[in-house]
Amino acid sequence: MTRNRRIKAATREYRAATGTSYTAARRVVTGADSAPAQRRAFAWIPPSAGHAITLEDAAAVAMEWAEEQTATASGLPAVLVTDLKDEYAHQAPFTRYAGRHITPRSSRLTVEPGAVIAHNPTYTALELAMTTARGIPLAVVGLLPAPWWLDGWAAAVGARDLLSGEVTALDPRLSEPMESILFYGNNGYSRGWGRDGAQRALDEIRAAGLLDHDMIVSALAGLGMPARHQDVISKMIDKMVPRGTGRNRMRNPHVRHPSIRILPAEA
Repeated sequence: MTRNRRIKAATREYRAATGTSYTAARRVVTGADSAPAQRRAFAWIPPSAGHAITLEDAAAVAMEWAEEQTATASGLPAVLVTDLKDEYAHQAPFTRYAGRHITPRSSRLTVEPGAVIAHNPTYTALELAMTTARGIPLAVVGLLPAPWWLDGWAAAVGARDLLSGEVTALDPRLSEPMESILFYGNNGYSRGWGRDGAQRALDEIRAAGLLDHDMIVSALAGLGMPARHQDVISKMIDKMVPRGTGRNRMRNPHVRHPSIRILPAEA
């Protein structure tokens, strides 16, 4: 089904469920299609690097990349995003970010950022980092699940592995159902039209053998899904997979999910 036909079908479905006019229903449905984000550079340090690098050293690598990016572009300072202010308050290399370190609970910046570093972010901290880094480079340290692994996020945004240079992408079969999940989020996936549509898309992903909790939820984060909606989709996926496998914290971080593909190296 083409995108235009999906919009028409969803508009009719929303109109039938809510009793609004076709024009009003279409406005609601197409409101999910936000303006395309500015192109920007993404980089990360994946969980597979955890055997070879410490959290502090990984942060230093990400910071060096971010600072190089902004030095050659705007010259503005890089800023740090973590989940809590006191997590790394007195540790190098974090100390030099005093005054330009924000968290979901303390997100006010006094400087204009030229690049952003998100260190082992929770999904709310990652949302803050993505918002702060709109149009500017973003580096993410993703060595640990907090609360989920970020391989899907990296594939969704095309982040470059700062240690190997590798770039991954999502399986093309995920494109349409992932777009549909975002599409049906207008009403926050409340029961009925929005949640039913998202469930159909998740069922399609499962039928293709590509349903993995962390990969799907983090990929949706990379595609711009708000943190509060990620939590809803997370719970929906948990109900679809065998008990105990929904949020698989003990999975081998060196094993790549089949929905993630390595892109050819640049010439």
